[in-house]
Amino acid sequence: MPVYVPGKIADGSLFCTAGNCEDGLPGDGAYPRHYHIQDQNGHWHPAYVLTLVKNQLLGQFYSVQGLAWQSPPILSGPHQTQMVNGKQLLIYNNGHKVTLVAWHGPHALYWVENTLTDDLSQAQMVAIAASLTPA
Repeated sequence: MPVYVPGKIADGSLFCTAGNCEDGLPGDGAYPRHYHIQDQNGHWHPAYVLTLVKNQLLGQFYSVQGLAWQSPPILSGPHQTQMVNGKQLLIYNNGHKVTLVAWHGPHALYWVENTLTDDLSQAQMVAIAASLTPA
């Protein structure tokens, strides 16, 4: 599965490393942090996560993730679509705030997930997702 990284990030953000994130993400120093997720049929799918910190004191962390599974439950439910930079972006809201922006690559699904308090605007989330390019 190709790893995609953002060409744009929110102003003032930094990629987390074991030294600058309170919770130690991404763990043992490997970056991006790789993991596997099991689907409802017992099949395992490779995945990765890049965690970014916007404001550590306020707990404002967001992430870029890739998953070699095209239809995970996180993408069930209503969404909007927007075409940007040749990518059909799927935009998921929590009330009036965007929580997740995803797109389907040829071999994997990629998404940007907002902070727990949805601090990033829709414009920021869309710009980050649209800027994802292979590492």
